[in-house]
Amino acid sequence: MINKLEKFLSFKISLRFFIVFLILFILFLIFFSGVVRHTTIGGKKFGKFGDFAESVAKFPRDVGIIINRGINRYLNNMSVVPLKDDENESGELKVFNKNKFDGGYIVFSAYSTDYERNIVYLYDLNQKKYIWKWVPDPAAVLKNEPLSKTGQLKYQLNIGWNADDLQYSTKIFHPRHPLLMKDGSVIFHPGAGAPLLKLSACSEMEWINYNFFHHSVEKINEDKIMTTITTEINKKNDIGKFFKDDGYAIVDTKSGIILKEESIIDILIENDYEYLVLGRPWSTNVIHLNDSQPIFVSDDYVKEGDIAFSSRHLSTVFLYRPEEKKIVWLKSGPWLAQHDIDYLGEGIFSIYGNNNYLNMPGYKIDRVNPNSKNKTKLYFYDTKNDTVSLPFEKPMNTNDFNRSSSGTQRVIDKNKLFIDIDYSLYFMDKEEIIWKFDKLVGNTNKSFFRWSTYFKNEEINLNWINKTKCK
Repeated sequence: MINKLEKFLSFKISLRFFIVFLILFILFLIFFSGVVRHTTIGGKKFGKFGDFAESVAKFPRDVGIIINRGINRYLNNMSVVPLKDDENESGELKVFNKNKFDGGYIVFSAYSTDYERNIVYLYDLNQKKYIWKWVPDPAAVLKNEPLSKTGQLKYQLNIGWNADDLQYSTKIFHPRHPLLMKDGSVIFHPGAGAPLLKLSACSEMEWINYNFFHHSVEKINEDKIMTTITTEINKKNDIGKFFKDDGYAIVDTKSGIILKEESIIDILIENDYEYLVLGRPWSTNVIHLNDSQPIFVSDDYVKEGDIAFSSRHLSTVFLYRPEEKKIVWLKSGPWLAQHDIDYLGEGIFSIYGNNNYLNMPGYKIDRVNPNSKNKTKLYFYDTKNDTVSLPFEKPMNTNDFNRSSSGTQRVIDKNKLFIDIDYSLYFMDKEEIIWKFDKLVGNTNKSFFRWSTYFKNEEINLNWINKTKCK
């Protein structure tokens, strides 16, 4: 064996052969790269060979993702972060001004040491007490995944699931934007391109929709919800080939069936905003839609049935009127990479601005107040006169409010703000932070949140608790 190896290593080739081989190899690489680029940007000239070349080119990326998640599997629980020194001294709920504390309720998802997974909680701020919980079964979601339709590998690369390792998949399963219904059921999805599912008040799975849902889940009424989705509307044309085609979907809450969906790229192009999508360096995730917010009132500035959208990668928000297929207004900046837009009435919209430069490390520079400690800001955009203000800048001017991505907000009566910055929940007025909530995990860690919801005392009906009898 050793002799054969030595003979192989001592094999000699002519310099002329090596040069010819090297030239041919370089020419093949140039040709192969051209095929990959042609296919990636929508070309079909090379047919199945083009698809094969594109798959080969993506292979190192896919391996890198799997290796990275494998490292995380052994080194980290991706649902928790270390506590600061003072965060566990006064428990989970810290009230800083009792005179301004109004109580209420919060619905959130967080890590549970009892179940060793992320679950959904209902917490009573008045009593400082957990009053309900929903415990999803990630293994059941994975077990029933229709591989022929969506592809197990796609879910694995989007949110790290692995049907061969249920323990790891269970640990990283994290419900996003849990939506509480009148009967005590909750609707959520567990990732950035994941199924949408509904759990009963007793955590029984009522339905599951295996499409690619992500970010916001908003209630229209008890029968319909609006979600953000990666659509397949343009699957067979160049839009679907070029781009991750984000859109919104209206879903029936009884069955989980999609009743309607539209593509954001289609909406922008049909309203003469194609330059926002096509007039920039190519990127598959050009939109990154992170909020589809239904409008429930009609006034001089909006109409019931309108939808407010937030596109992170365009740093753009806009109001859309589906019945007319018309963009009423659109505004890019001053926010950057923002999340979550809400309508407050009188033509004013609130916008959660992460303010992170997407094409380089670091946060947006605050030119008005360069000494500001916070880069994450809560904007009011007044469409009456096209002006932008920062009403909560005083209490938010701390290092805590520097969240480069994700997060959600709710403004109450234009004067108070509930904000989820992923690792803490805050409630404030325009002068000060009134309370803060952290979900503690042991003595040294706290859990991440994923798009929590705040209810005033009068906004929530808990009669379903006494009527619910779980096995």
